[in-house]
Amino acid sequence: MRPILSPHAKQIFSSVLLAVCAANASAQSTALTIVSEPGDFVGQGQTLSFDNVGAIKSIDDSLVSIFFDSPGHSGSLYLQAPSGQKLTPGVYEGAVRAFIMPSQPGLELTLDGRGCNTISGRFEVQEAVYGPYNYLERFRGHFEQHCEGATPALLGEIFVQNPPPPPVLAVNIVVDKKGSIDRIAGRATIGGSITCTVPTVVSLVGYYRQPVGQPWMRTGSFGDFLTCSPTTKQWAFTMEGYVPFLQPGAGLLDVQYTSEPDPNYSQHGPVYGTFQETVILTPRN
Repeated sequence: MRPILSPHAKQIFSSVLLAVCAANASAQSTALTIVSEPGDFVGQGQTLSFDNVGAIKSIDDSLVSIFFDSPGHSGSLYLQAPSGQKLTPGVYEGAVRAFIMPSQPGLELTLDGRGCNTISGRFEVQEAVYGPYNYLERFRGHFEQHCEGATPALLGEIFVQNPPPPPVLAVNIVVDKKGSIDRIAGRATIGGSITCTVPTVVSLVGYYRQPVGQPWMRTGSFGDFLTCSPTTKQWAFTMEGYVPFLQPGAGLLDVQYTSEPDPNYSQHGPVYGTFQETVILTPRN
């Protein structure tokens, strides 16, 4: 098979990608260049370059999806590893239209509403750097697409540099070792602090019990929603005791918490957990 990039295409790609690589490493940069040979249906023989287009990493780390929309042109590019494989640096021969045959590499570039019913081609991933939950940090590759078995090729190269990955949602809840109690009303207050790596809302539920003697327990409970962020926030809940009322002394607090879904990583979902803490109630009166 002939080289994946012609000398003409290499010259064009090099100038575009060198300019992108010189950009600030912390900023998002995406460059897509295509060279369509005469007779290629999708590219119509055009040479086009796009920058700062959208780049999305799929959930299963086997697919990179690129969407571009600039004055006069729009389209999409899919590069897909065979089923069960991660899209990592290497040459992917025998590519077919993406999503059609999971056992083979997938490739598909559409442009201005034009696409292929069948595709044959190949692509090479030169660089692929992933962050948490398959966040795409850097990606570089080139491809060769033939539409409907035709000889004319659509050649292209893609470079993606996204900002550093955002933090993964984590919740840290601390319960104070001591609480307070109104001995007359049997009403107790328990507090602590909460911190989250990214802003979210957390449902916090507590169930407190003091042994009295089998089978009796003094109990109290609380529950509410807390706003949470990287800045530590104090919380406190008052428990209305049940007969027999809570009294000064030690008890066991069962805590359950559930956050909203991770705003940065849909695969991560909500954060939830349970733990126990011994809390000593001291009298307020």
